[in-house]
Amino acid sequence: MSASTILVHPTHTFPSLVPEVRSSTIQKPKALLPKMLQGKSITVGRLLSQVQPQPKQAILLGQCQDGLPILMGLEDPTMGAILVSGENSCGKTHQLQVMVDSALRLHTPDELQISILTLHPEEWAYLKVDCQQQPSIHAWYDRRLEKMIKELSNLAEGRRDGKGHQTRHMMILDDLNFVEYLSYEAQMTIHWLLTYGSRLGFTMIATINSVYYNDYRYWIDIFRTRILGRTDLQEVADGLAMRPGSRAETLAPGYYCVWSEHNWLTYRLPLLGD
Repeated sequence: MSASTILVHPTHTFPSLVPEVRSSTIQKPKALLPKMLQGKSITVGRLLSQVQPQPKQAILLGQCQDGLPILMGLEDPTMGAILVSGENSCGKTHQLQVMVDSALRLHTPDELQISILTLHPEEWAYLKVDCQQQPSIHAWYDRRLEKMIKELSNLAEGRRDGKGHQTRHMMILDDLNFVEYLSYEAQMTIHWLLTYGSRLGFTMIATINSVYYNDYRYWIDIFRTRILGRTDLQEVADGLAMRPGSRAETLAPGYYCVWSEHNWLTYRLPLLGD
């Protein structure tokens, strides 16, 4: 499986650097960090306030070293599923929360529906208080989860058969290794959505601890877009990245890297909220 090429550019997508894989696009506004934000805590809301007009079909990843926000476009169906990896306490769940926070700010409920699968629903409980748009939050061990997965499968199959639906769906899989809590049928449905969902209006985003790299290759190899947090073992980092040179072993907690047109780009995660 080839990795998608993640690019940094203000407006358009570069030609693909990987055969048969179009480039996903990360957008960076050209303006410098406004003086009104200098010296203040960097939050999702403040980073998005730098982007005018507000983008559609995009989510925020974080803040680049030059102070600018990095946005990942969601419109390219060949981007595939997105994997966030790294070691314990490097901020994998917080990266997901930044993505979800920005998605809720940039999309209406008619444009995007969000489902979150997690071992720790309490880490997402703030959404029920702070957000008018309520994501669907399920524990991996929740028996009702199987029904929800079946409903999403039916929706995706309907789209595949030409029964169009304008609402996009984002599915968050925090700690993908807990997919083994599910029945075999539900696991195969998740695997199918990870493989084909981006072509059917499903943005699939998962995290996995890098310690599971060798044991979960069946799942990891599906992902075409990779985001790396700190990973001490270079062999594992290169395998997760699908290309060498990430220097993931040098990243501090809360910092991540993605592949740009010619090199690796490092960014930090903002705080949630305004």
